[in-house]
Amino acid sequence: MLGGPTHAASLAIAQRFGGAGRTLSSAPAHAAGKAMESLEHLVRSRIRMFLRNTWLVAILGTAIVAGIVWLAFYFISENAVMKVAAGPAGGVDAQLVEFLAKKFAHDGATIKLELVATSGPAQSAQAIADRSADLAILPANVGASADWPVVAILRQK
Repeated sequence: MLGGPTHAASLAIAQRFGGAGRTLSSAPAHAAGKAMESLEHLVRSRIRMFLRNTWLVAILGTAIVAGIVWLAFYFISENAVMKVAAGPAGGVDAQLVEFLAKKFAHDGATIKLELVATSGPAQSAQAIADRSADLAILPANVGASADWPVVAILRQK
């Protein structure tokens, strides 16, 4: 049956890839290689045509560069971790630091608070001196060092 749909499809493919009067089943083995060369030529010509459109290439290139810059910034910038010494564990000061840490995490802040639990104000002051903490919650009656800046003064009534 020469007029069927499969014969028409194979004839169209054979004509496209150089086997004008033959079907694919009767085509020689070199027709597959010729078809691949034709496909490569088609792809190359499409790429050349795309690269001739300078505005499209410029916009696409800018988008790719912007994406790479954004990814680099995203992976390089890390959250700042502030270690806060407070104690005793379970006390009001430690609960304040835990509350602030949860609040910052919930709000998506770039600062992350980490509690350094101590047994009391003297050990919190020692944590600052040892540089194992960046901040400490201390009462006013603990001997203050001259190199400790005051960040905030909290008062209870």
